[in-house]
Amino acid sequence: MHPQLAEDADFRRRFAREVAAARRVNGAFTASVVDADADASPPWLATAYVPGVPLGEAVAEQGPWPVRAVLALGAGLVEALNGVP
Repeated sequence: MHPQLAEDADFRRRFAREVAAARRVNGAFTASVVDADADASPPWLATAYVPGVPLGEAVAEQGPWPVRAVLALGAGLVEALNGVP
């Protein structure tokens, strides 16, 4: 976390709420929270590693995706968002 943000009490409270929410979300299309400490100096959050290529890089290398791949990506996003409390 950027040092200036770590000193901002409002940001730290939001970060703590985000950590709590992230711990409740799990599914095939989300990175699970391994551990976190919102009260540490600096606060931190660690998630499971999800192998893959960043979306921007994949599109830059492969060009526009076929409709079927875009629909699969959209379905994964919907499933991930359904897991958000």
